[in-house]
Amino acid sequence: MYSRQQHTRSKMEGVFDDPAVFAAYTCEKENPGHVSAAASQLEVLDWVEDQAYPVSQILSLDEIAATKPVLRVIFPELNRPESLLRESVLWLARHYSIPTAFLEGEGRSTTHSFGSMDTSNGYRCCWFNFVCKNITVVEAPGSEPVIADPILGQSYRHSDFTWILSRIYLRWYIASGLPKGVTLLCFGGHRMLRERFLRIPYVAVKDGVVRDPLSLFVVILHELSAVMDTKVSELSRVFASIEIKALGMNRDRESFTGLHNISKHIIFLQESSEAALETMKNLSKHHGDLSPKSTEEERAAGQVTRRSITQVEAEFQTVKLRLRSLDRRMQNVIALSFHLVTQEGNEFLQADSNTMATIAFVTLIFLPVTTVSTIFGSQFFNTAPDNASIEVSKDFWIFWVVSIPLTLAVLLGWSLWRKQGLIESNIAWKGVLRSVFGQRGGRVTQGSFELGPRD
Repeated sequence: MYSRQQHTRSKMEGVFDDPAVFAAYTCEKENPGHVSAAASQLEVLDWVEDQAYPVSQILSLDEIAATKPVLRVIFPELNRPESLLRESVLWLARHYSIPTAFLEGEGRSTTHSFGSMDTSNGYRCCWFNFVCKNITVVEAPGSEPVIADPILGQSYRHSDFTWILSRIYLRWYIASGLPKGVTLLCFGGHRMLRERFLRIPYVAVKDGVVRDPLSLFVVILHELSAVMDTKVSELSRVFASIEIKALGMNRDRESFTGLHNISKHIIFLQESSEAALETMKNLSKHHGDLSPKSTEEERAAGQVTRRSITQVEAEFQTVKLRLRSLDRRMQNVIALSFHLVTQEGNEFLQADSNTMATIAFVTLIFLPVTTVSTIFGSQFFNTAPDNASIEVSKDFWIFWVVSIPLTLAVLLGWSLWRKQGLIESNIAWKGVLRSVFGQRGGRVTQGSFELGPRD
């Protein structure tokens, strides 16, 4: 029966595996300076029977192939030379039957990916991708915390273009007659995962992980949820100082560029939290599908794993809720900053308006006189025949009789027009306020805010 299933699986693997993916790795051998797989050495953690805790060591690919401990965790370094990394990945893919669907995630901006497959040689493999926005906070003495890119430096206000990438692949036996061994490949997240795995004893691996290998995914996702929680806390700490300055009407508030970058980080972290929750849902469903096929001991271990899955899912839900709250507060600060800038602009416009009103007032005073002088100037002032003096016409009083009443009439008309405009504007504003607050009983209360410990 199993040989028939094995034959069917072998055919189905040929349907979904894409040879072009492996071709992209093998073509590296044609490049100058290529390093052979024989020179590859990887850090591994091995759980062996005579050791209470895992043994950390650096092994070549030949040594990895020659030994098969109960549990082996391999950490391929992503910052190795390109040719050496690709050669190592190609060897690991062939040795551990890694499907091309897992390798294809390297060249894509995949935020969420989860898959599983039973291989033709009697093993079951499962994998997922995790992508999280990185937040690097620097804080100089006496200044507020700032987000800065650790690679490019502070090129833009609160900018960080780095990401946390983790690609996890798990394989264990499902056929009878095969050695009881579990292999876990961790691409990325080397430091945090290594420290966590070093604290797992051999007894827990023998009695727990071997019976339910998917429990390792729960451990990894728990660590990743802690990473996300840390990044949200750092982002909240940066935002707290921005919010305090904005709510305090501080002139030295954050620029719109900085606010935009903070909001962008929040959006990216929200995307990561949603992707992590989707991974948890897929893991829970896949784990439930495998439970009916398990032995009694495996089902007992699986119950513990499912309870842990629920806990880790709640941790990601907490991160999601914090990000939602932070996003709303961010929108409030952006709106407040915009209105404050608009108000300051209105003050400058008001000052300019007052200046223009003064100029207009002075113009109104001299304009009638200027007009009358233009019309009657040649009639009221004449030059004496000897050009020694200027004679004023006896009808000069007509100039004052016309100019003064005309000036007063213009000023009175301007004053009445301005007063009427202000009255109408005031009535309009009262109507708007009455329509807005009248439905609330005509009473407006002022709320309060509190910066919690999360900031």
